[in-house]
Amino acid sequence: MTKRYEDTDTVLKANLKRMYLETMMEPDEAPSLFIVKMEKLRSKLANEAAFTMTNDEVMLNILAKLPK
Repeated sequence: MTKRYEDTDTVLKANLKRMYLETMMEPDEAPSLFIVKMEKLRSKLANEAAFTMTNDEVMLNILAKLPK
């Protein structure tokens, strides 16, 4: 049950943003599939949370999430 004061829309937006920021590429994951997953999250963030990023920001995020 949702508490009366809890704004579910805000929680959803925060969860989407956290999911995007915390997603890391697994060592055995195909790079192309990881990029597609990140692009889907980016699109969802833009559509549902009005959170947009430039292409450069996205590329830097993806590069930072690659396994070392």
